[in-house]
Amino acid sequence: MRAFELIEKINTDILEPGWSEETTVDTKAGPTRFIAKYKESVTPQFTVDIFVGKERAGYARFVVMNADKPKSIKSFFRRVTDKWDPHLVAGNIVVHEEFRRMGIASALYKWLRSMGNDIRPSTTQTDAGRAFWTAGAGA
Repeated sequence: MRAFELIEKINTDILEPGWSEETTVDTKAGPTRFIAKYKESVTPQFTVDIFVGKERAGYARFVVMNADKPKSIKSFFRRVTDKWDPHLVAGNIVVHEEFRRMGIASALYKWLRSMGNDIRPSTTQTDAGRAFWTAGAGA
């Protein structure tokens, strides 16, 4: 284990071009499949396609904040004192209306956290996003 992995708050695999991950979980809507894929961009990010059965139920985009990994022990210590704090923020999450309030977004957050990711609320939220976090579903 490298020294910086001790304080890692994101799964650094998500920063690798070509990264993808998939899972199926049970929600109130039925078996729900999440397909996450690295997205080439200036800011590190990935997208998640959401399906219930064969029907597309929504999508999401997550941005990796403070993603720079230390390149050496020296830079590791500099970043710790600079409060190196990598985490994910939802750029947007869309669950189609007929699938809302069925636990899909909560299951998505739970899955991403199970991979070792810290997720924080966006500073710009819709009313639905604010209600999601206020209810504790995003935490």
